[in-house]
Amino acid sequence: MTPVHEKQLQDAARQVREGILLSTYSAQSGHPGGSLSSADLLTYLYLEGMNVDPFVK
Repeated sequence: MTPVHEKQLQDAARQVREGILLSTYSAQSGHPGGSLSSADLLTYLYLEGMNVDPFVK
């Protein structure tokens, strides 16, 4: 994995974590710990490990 590709995955995982915090704060309820701890792993699996094109509808 190139450093540029690694940086792109880190940025995507950061955006996922921001979404988790925003949705938890907006709902004024929830336990974001589990979601935050798995954000890196699930982002990698979704974008690299699985055969998914997020831009196809």
